[in-house]
Amino acid sequence: MYYGLGLAGDKLYVGGKFTNVNNNGTALNNVDYVAAYAIGDGIFRVAPNGTSTPACGKDWSTPCDLQYALASLASPGDELWMKTGAYKPTTGTDRTISFTLKNWSCSN
Repeated sequence: MYYGLGLAGDKLYVGGKFTNVNNNGTALNNVDYVAAYAIGDGIFRVAPNGTSTPACGKDWSTPCDLQYALASLASPGDELWMKTGAYKPTTGTDRTISFTLKNWSCSN
């Protein structure tokens, strides 16, 4: 069996025999030969009227909601590029609500 890696655009192709591949949230068992993974640039675009979908933030045509980007997308080392505007953690009037960040632990 041969194994290999290849990069084309924003896709990383991995060749070999796999016992489990995650296909956009669906586990595929015993997938052989080639798997492709999208590689992001670590930048998520955010706007006050952004959306909360896994595909958001890759460009300015589909910016993310700030809370969604903070809690669901961004990882250590990523950047959030924000459009000008007012960012609020709630649509209500409760001033004790705040944005929530992921709890990351780092080891050296």
